[in-house]
Amino acid sequence: MWTDIYTLPKTNPLRRAGGLIQIAVSSSAQNELVGFGVTIEKQPPRNRKLKLKTFSITLGARAKQNPFSAELAAMAHILKMIVGIKDYRTTLLTSNKAAVLTLRNPRRHELPENIGRHTKRVDAALPGKHTRQLYDRLTWKEASVLAQLRTGMARLNRYLNQINIAETDQCDYRQARETVEHFLFRYRKWMTHRTEMLQCTQTHRGNISFFLGGKQPSDDQKRTPNLEAVQASIRFAIATGRLEAT
Repeated sequence: MWTDIYTLPKTNPLRRAGGLIQIAVSSSAQNELVGFGVTIEKQPPRNRKLKLKTFSITLGARAKQNPFSAELAAMAHILKMIVGIKDYRTTLLTSNKAAVLTLRNPRRHELPENIGRHTKRVDAALPGKHTRQLYDRLTWKEASVLAQLRTGMARLNRYLNQINIAETDQCDYRQARETVEHFLFRYRKWMTHRTEMLQCTQTHRGNISFFLGGKQPSDDQKRTPNLEAVQASIRFAIATGRLEAT
């Protein structure tokens, strides 16, 4: 889910910010420890070189923390970091819808079921050093597309229906729910756009973790993301125009 941090009147000069900052946060619970990872992409004004920063923090034992509290901690940490930054329009991306709802309405504490299931299927190793490899050379637009695909908070009917924006979660052909996986691999509408993705591998076709640069528990710990496949997925998504704001 994405939300503008600065929701100011159009007359406010900060609404005419010259630079862009996009921040993705993700919590994780592994080996009885809970923590969070952060990726920050900063696009200075006047098309100067992109700046990328990634880091992760361990909060504590699983008995005292959980992914929900870790997501809130990540957001709080980021909000402290950006205090005083001027001339930038900032967007915060998270896979934890419950955390965003809590920020919007602090008195509401319900935790929706199945939060983060898509992200875990894509990448069970979050937070990890491999995340930086994914975003290191991406433009802001490419990073935004990849973040949507990896979190599942994408402009596809499955997610848009969950947040009451789309009337149905089905794809245009009523073939199936328009999930990230359906969009990438099975949606007939985009068959001609998948050529490059299909050429990337014979053995991992339809593997969402492979195409979005994730790691699974069964993978070799030394395995690095296949950046060619990740780039092909990003180019596919951009070519369809499906994830663009309307």
